[in-house]
Amino acid sequence: MLTKNKVLIKKCRLVLENLFSKDTDTYIDLFFYEKEVNLILKKAEILEKAGILARNKNKWYAKVMVFPFLDS
Repeated sequence: MLTKNKVLIKKCRLVLENLFSKDTDTYIDLFFYEKEVNLILKKAEILEKAGILARNKNKWYAKVMVFPFLDS
């Protein structure tokens, strides 16, 4: 379940922005293609606490999906 904890959400935003800016391919694999990926444990644990990621052995997968949206 996704968290409603605003402090945790703010921490997740920083981790997600960092992942997107430094490793866009992994970000896309994780949130668009729903692939399991390797992530630095500390980053992944924050996202796991928020309900965004889950672990399958030594890899992480997204529990949410990102999709493009255009408001015209």
